[in-house]
Amino acid sequence: LSARSSYEEVLARADYLRKRRWIDEQTVAVSMTVLILNSETNSPTLQSVKVNFIFSRGGGIFASIRMEVMFLASYSSVLSIFIDGLWMICLVAHTSNRIRKLFKAFRRKDVARHLMDIVVLLAWTNVVLSWLNVALFAFMSHLRSHVREQLEDLNKISDAAEYREAMWLLQDVADEVMLVT
Repeated sequence: LSARSSYEEVLARADYLRKRRWIDEQTVAVSMTVLILNSETNSPTLQSVKVNFIFSRGGGIFASIRMEVMFLASYSSVLSIFIDGLWMICLVAHTSNRIRKLFKAFRRKDVARHLMDIVVLLAWTNVVLSWLNVALFAFMSHLRSHVREQLEDLNKISDAAEYREAMWLLQDVADEVMLVT
């Protein structure tokens, strides 16, 4: 089914599948994934809803729903950019301070004792994890831009088969990004 299908086309397709006994006694599970683009908020989101129906041999039906949200914009306002900028300035200052103290300990030939101090160890852990956070944020921003490009390309497609193929590609990209998050 395509997102551009009319209500009548969706009903006709469901009727077609029902008449051909698409789900029969041998069916073990039915899975369905829906991508929802919500651009009505300050920060547009791509939401993935995955519904699984698992049929037991005893006649029961077990259902699970998994919803994931991916923000398509890294920042929702100028204020959040400003706050992140301040945080980066503090991180650079803290990192340079830690490096300066490490060089002082190196000059005193006291690096081992310096690094064994719990406060110093926690400070270095904070620095390393903070820079890892920055790197992951940059990586996620790159992935978001890739998804936005896919969405923009999707709007330019008029051929139904090409549109369907692009939707599968977008689903794969969105799954990859949501897996990372």
